[in-house]
Amino acid sequence: MKYLLIVNPVSGSGSARREVAAAEKAFRKRGHSIDVRFTQGPGHAEALAREGAAADYDVIIGGGGDGTINEVLNGMAGSGKKLAIIPWGTGNVFATEMRFPRHIGAVCK
Repeated sequence: MKYLLIVNPVSGSGSARREVAAAEKAFRKRGHSIDVRFTQGPGHAEALAREGAAADYDVIIGGGGDGTINEVLNGMAGSGKKLAIIPWGTGNVFATEMRFPRHIGAVCK
């Protein structure tokens, strides 16, 4: 499987940037290919997701909070690609309601 991880580096007061290496390691340990792109401001996650949806990625991962996940979802809408989420935001309302695990290894699994 080939993954695109779109990361908002300021999510969770900057914790997302620090945890990217752990996420990459978890995916590669399972034999998956993963590319990482960092957002540079509002709307950039949507543009990156649109580009990823047009490319050969199997899954697009939104790494951030609810706003980042919303942008990623909007960018890939209608593409038929799968969405995954790594909740690195401050509130993570969606991930909390969906009962996502909080540990990076468990989320990546």
